[in-house]
Amino acid sequence: MGILSSLFTGVSGLNANGNALSVVGNNIANLSTVGFKSSRSVFADLISSSLGGGGGAIQTGLGVALNGVQGNFSQGSLSTTSNALDLAVDGNGFFVIRDTAGAAFYSRAGQFHLNSQNQIVDPSGFLLQGYQVNTSGLITASISGITLPTTTAPPNPTSTVDIGANLNSQSGTSTFDLANPTGTSQFSTSLTVYDSLGNSHGTITSWAVRTKSTRPLLNMSHRM
Repeated sequence: MGILSSLFTGVSGLNANGNALSVVGNNIANLSTVGFKSSRSVFADLISSSLGGGGGAIQTGLGVALNGVQGNFSQGSLSTTSNALDLAVDGNGFFVIRDTAGAAFYSRAGQFHLNSQNQIVDPSGFLLQGYQVNTSGLITASISGITLPTTTAPPNPTSTVDIGANLNSQSGTSTFDLANPTGTSQFSTSLTVYDSLGNSHGTITSWAVRTKSTRPLLNMSHRM
């Protein structure tokens, strides 16, 4: 029995490490698979047997076994693609997708495209699920497949402009000269103006300078 046990112990190591190599090979094979999560092998010592002897019980091992394969769900790296519908989950969570029978599945792979009905689907044709929007543009509690409309939204003319910016509080005071706005301003930003037909009418440029040293009072000027 001693020789047979020792042979079995060696074979168990070959089997366990062979399965571990399969896990490593699967990780390497899916190196370019979007949303793939790598795995690692977990080994466990088999129960030892006790042999009686003059000096007390002698513990001999019976080998090793692959106790489990653990998935690695840490955040992967994000990359930029040329497809506007390629999505990624940053942090915890999954994409919810449904097949034609309505069964729900969960995936981290965000390679989506439009089908012939303008529905967002994955490469297997499963429908991406999301919160629906009503006719007023408000998000509802209803979750179903996402369909992109084919109609063109009417143009919205420029009416008001809100500028939100962080300015340097360490800037000194300055006097703004509209004849030389670039050389006398401390901050500038530009935006394009559109009419009700969607036609652009040049840009509006805003400049800002600090006019008082006691508090961050700014003087802003605009020009088309």
